[in-house]
Amino acid sequence: MTELKGEVLPIRDILPGTPVLFADARDVADSYNGRQVEHPPEMSLAIGDALAYPRFMDQKGTCLSTQSREIKCLTGTRGTQFKATFKSAMEKAAFRPLFNSAISAGMSSGSDPEIFVVDKAGNLLPAYLFLPKKNPRNGIEQCYWDGFQAEFSHSPYGCLESMGICIRRGIMNVQSAAEAYSKGAKLTLRNVMPVPHNLLANADAEHVALGCAPSRNAYNVHGMQVSDSRQLEVRFAGGHMHFSPTLSKNEEIREWQIAEAVKTADVLIGIPSVSLAACVDDPVRRQWYGLAGEYRTPKHGLEYRTLSNFWLAAPAIYNLVFDIARWAVRIGIQGLRYCIDADEQQVQDIINTCDVKGARKFIEQHKDLYQSALACTYGSGAPVSQGLQAFLNGMEYVVNDPFDIAHNWDFSGDIWREYNIRTRGYQWHSASVILANGQKV
Repeated sequence: MTELKGEVLPIRDILPGTPVLFADARDVADSYNGRQVEHPPEMSLAIGDALAYPRFMDQKGTCLSTQSREIKCLTGTRGTQFKATFKSAMEKAAFRPLFNSAISAGMSSGSDPEIFVVDKAGNLLPAYLFLPKKNPRNGIEQCYWDGFQAEFSHSPYGCLESMGICIRRGIMNVQSAAEAYSKGAKLTLRNVMPVPHNLLANADAEHVALGCAPSRNAYNVHGMQVSDSRQLEVRFAGGHMHFSPTLSKNEEIREWQIAEAVKTADVLIGIPSVSLAACVDDPVRRQWYGLAGEYRTPKHGLEYRTLSNFWLAAPAIYNLVFDIARWAVRIGIQGLRYCIDADEQQVQDIINTCDVKGARKFIEQHKDLYQSALACTYGSGAPVSQGLQAFLNGMEYVVNDPFDIAHNWDFSGDIWREYNIRTRGYQWHSASVILANGQKV
């Protein structure tokens, strides 16, 4: 074997995305079935941490593991060439191996979305009038005011169905509190709301203040700064998404992995969300906040802050958005984003300007990528074909009235306590079947 330029490192020090050379072929096995690989590849790519040890992938898409304690990382021309070859192989395979490689990476999800409430005349009803202040002593699941908008949080879940039940309970609790204070009050999906001058001038300082701590940005780009919150005549509602990936025991996510996860999320769900939310998203919001690449790093992992709260429109929309977002985080953390041929500036421009036409053109041009994401999540058939159609046509393709939150989440029914929740369009699987039959949910 030709001597290849590189450095021998302990296996746990090898970064995802690094081309490597196995020293002893007898130690290489298929990581899914544990069998020794008869003809292991000369080179492979580190794809990040699984539940116990780093894994590797050859250009055929086979996931490999090894018992070796040290592996040679290739830093010369051959290593660079292999990365290019690997990327080409992923493109030819319609990116399926990327998504398959992420299956065993665990993921808990959560959210703390904001939402506005209006009175029966359609005027802004400040949340501090009917909700309490956030109190850490009340636990994770609670509703509270965040300035003029309402907000709620819930426990993290590995199961999106269980999480959906908590989200429904959260928005129902906000609705109940608002209606108890002002008869006829209701939730609105508007994510940019003007605030009357008299409220800005007379409200307490803590209610006018912009309560969010500063966000980080994967592209080092930031929105406009506000020096006097009483002078900002609008407020915004975000749909913050939380993820807690499972890595190796006692292993923390590196900062660069978080940035990669965020940029991957921008491509896989940020751009489709521009299309999905075409009927509701207001580009004014992204002059200040919710830009492409926006995130925070709480103790549990990642808070992705780019999306608005549009996914509260209906449970099927929530389910679809979170399913794909979870794949994005996994792929980014595993160092595989470079295989997705997407121009970073183009991605930012589409998201930051809410360019619906640009988003739909991008999705059409990268159809294989989005179809693979959907297929690895849902298998085949209606969930895949209808998911792509939803990405291309917006959530009004899916939901009769995206603005009727109470109806879409079935506030008045008991269906969520019954097993047939899965057959009524509340999950993406059942929703896609309804869509394939020419109806909406």
